[in-house]
Amino acid sequence: MARWTEQGERLVNDIANRYGASYEAVSLMLDSILRGNGTMAQFNIYELGGCGQWMRGGMTMVGDMFNYQLKSKVDGICSDLSNAIVDQNLQVVPPPPPQKSGSGMRRRRTDGRRICGQEDRTACSALAWIIHRRFNGQPKALASG
Repeated sequence: MARWTEQGERLVNDIANRYGASYEAVSLMLDSILRGNGTMAQFNIYELGGCGQWMRGGMTMVGDMFNYQLKSKVDGICSDLSNAIVDQNLQVVPPPPPQKSGSGMRRRRTDGRRICGQEDRTACSALAWIIHRRFNGQPKALASG
């Protein structure tokens, strides 16, 4: 779960109190909405009906299909969180710490080829990482094609 700024903490507490939900449930929902760029969420929160999806503009699905009160509650929570993030441009996540340059994260094998560190792997796309693992860093099949 992400750590929130002071504004983010206030937002989560206010919405939790307004809708009668727990801090944890709203905090998890905020994390889901942030992963959906503020306009959509896919979640699995027991208190909010288990698995569900929400999209800004009216689409809400909850695990308990015919519980319209729960659906309305989830839609309200998500809409309020989204409005705060997108419309009000509320900063809920603290900025990442500055990275040190030349920290030695890039190591080399004995044959001179670079080994990806954890930070490098997260920056690589999934396909590039698969190619890297499959061809030991040398995408021969793509180079010849």
